[in-house]
Amino acid sequence: MKHLMAIYLLVTPLFASLAMADSAGAHDHHHDHHDHHDHHDHQGHGQQPHVHGLGRLNLVLEDDLLLVEFISPAINVLGFEHRPQSDEELGKLADVIAIFEGADGIIQPAGGGCHRTETSLVEGLEPAQENGNTGPAHFDVVVMLTYQCARAERLKHIDISAFHHFAGLEKITVQWVVNASQGQQTVTASDHRLRIL
Repeated sequence: MKHLMAIYLLVTPLFASLAMADSAGAHDHHHDHHDHHDHHDHQGHGQQPHVHGLGRLNLVLEDDLLLVEFISPAINVLGFEHRPQSDEELGKLADVIAIFEGADGIIQPAGGGCHRTETSLVEGLEPAQENGNTGPAHFDVVVMLTYQCARAERLKHIDISAFHHFAGLEKITVQWVVNASQGQQTVTASDHRLRIL
């Protein structure tokens, strides 16, 4: 796990710089347009914009280890933007955690003999505090997934199934680092295959 965190800390600045460049380009291109996404001025996990309908996936493949970080506004995943408190909300929380921890999860690596060894619910999947404090009005869900790949050199693509589970997701920006290569791709429900090699 220490090795994985070292990889993560190494590439996080790279992901941030890629995201800022992409955001700046998008701002320059779309400055005269308005869309239906709900933007918030505050910065979420990793200092990226909090935009409804949009999620992020950071992916690192180093030797036989695949590390994936999923980040999304809570409303995309839970359907609401506060810490779960009612029985119905707590039930939804349990369902979402089961999806992340389930056999299929939210991604399916193909061709590399990869199996998930760890699911870490980093942020955003906690119930409200006993005093009724539901936390900030808007927050992100952050989940880290670790895979061990028996034949990492044969990993050709990764299918993103998060759209099937979370109707609030419209697009996911994927930033990836595979050994010496790096790239970025936007996936949607209709085009959900990440081609990394």
